[in-house]
Amino acid sequence: MARKRRKPADEDDDDAPKARKRPALDDDDDDDRPAKVRSRNDAYTGLLVIATLGFLGAAALFYSDYAQATAAPLAMPNVKVPAMIVTPAGAAPAAPGQ
Repeated sequence: MARKRRKPADEDDDDAPKARKRPALDDDDDDDRPAKVRSRNDAYTGLLVIATLGFLGAAALFYSDYAQATAAPLAMPNVKVPAMIVTPAGAAPAAPGQ
């Protein structure tokens, strides 16, 4: 069985697909190009706007809470705790009220 000889790259092959010609950049002929379509806003864009406004509102509320909390130092509470009565290990506890 004989092998098929490959043609050199410089020989033309009529069966090969031809490359498409690109229009030049400085072409004034814009009729063959599609018109630019402006993207339209959909429900996801509305949700994005609502979420952004929510985050900005939450940040403003957190800041106002932080500013109010740090405006004046907190006073320490005055709590009185009854003293603890310690009894020796072998003695009976004292009756309440004595």
